[in-house]
Amino acid sequence: MGTYLSSPAASAFLAGAFSRPSFWAGIILWACGFAGNILHDEVLLNIRRKSKAKGKRNENKLGKEHYAIPHGYLYRYISYPNYFCE
Repeated sequence: MGTYLSSPAASAFLAGAFSRPSFWAGIILWACGFAGNILHDEVLLNIRRKSKAKGKRNENKLGKEHYAIPHGYLYRYISYPNYFCE
């Protein structure tokens, strides 16, 4: 990656990148996806934290996991928004 970025071809391609609207559109799209991934992962982690705090995970002696359906944000429209945002 470092070799490519220091090459003359990459320098020519990246010259003036900050002045192109497509560059900023890509940065905004990446930032929205990154924030969405973190947000939806936190929703899933909160389900696990709450089940641990209530002791539901320890009640199952047979090794069964506690399952819950996540709600809110993009979970209203699609099943796996954390993967969608990646």
